[in-house]
Amino acid sequence: MKNFLLCAIQPQIVPLDVEKNVDRCIYLIKNILKIKKPDLIIFPETVTTGFSLRKVVDKKDAGIKKVYFDLKMKLGQIKGLICQLAKENKVNIIFPTYVPSNIKNRFYNSAFFISSKGIIGEEYRKIFLFPTESWSIAGKKTVIWKTDFIKIGCMICFDGDYPELARKYALSGVELVVRPSALMRDYTIWEMTNRSRAYENQIYFCGVNSIGQDYSEKNFYGHSMLINPYSRIKKLLGANEDYFIEKVETKSKIDTSNEIVLDHNKELKKVYMAKI
Repeated sequence: MKNFLLCAIQPQIVPLDVEKNVDRCIYLIKNILKIKKPDLIIFPETVTTGFSLRKVVDKKDAGIKKVYFDLKMKLGQIKGLICQLAKENKVNIIFPTYVPSNIKNRFYNSAFFISSKGIIGEEYRKIFLFPTESWSIAGKKTVIWKTDFIKIGCMICFDGDYPELARKYALSGVELVVRPSALMRDYTIWEMTNRSRAYENQIYFCGVNSIGQDYSEKNFYGHSMLINPYSRIKKLLGANEDYFIEKVETKSKIDTSNEIVLDHNKELKKVYMAKI
């Protein structure tokens, strides 16, 4: 791992409006790059549409059908635009979106990693679907993205409730787990799970949450945060459209004068090896 600058953006999403949301993301990236040049930019879950695609009273699934058609038509072009932006500015971007499956009106809740060379890495698909997310198909595996400064693992929103995923990443040498989210549950759950996943594994953990109201008229409260390997909140946003840029340092550079430094993964590996 090398020191690098991480940027988390929580944009104001217009429900179901793919074109406006992509334009907003590109606008925010370009303006941030005028101020400072981060090495990694992360957006919230389903940033192209908002999370919910169905209203309680919408028996015809108009939102689901609209998004399926729009993304079928536009997703290739969108990926091309983000790849071009990443390459021109030599920045890595994590861009979450629904991806239409081969089954009509069913999606993968995904995240793409676009490298600073404009190359798309392996797609991560959300493994643990939220109970109301009936339009999505669950993913089946963890994905590790490698950069020249850190190895990154991805969990999407409800995935973060399951410590096994973060543990699997940490034991595979991942030093940063990102959690693009559209979390509307109690803030204490958001903070507790983010800090726990960091502390359990002594890794950096970045939760990037949505803001505002989506198609179902549910409200999301933002509070994107970066947690260090000792469960300290290094950066925290509020509930409005905003972003932060924060330096992520190697563990050896972290001030641990007031910490009891533990290594959970080292002890776990000892136990696992003893059983073999």
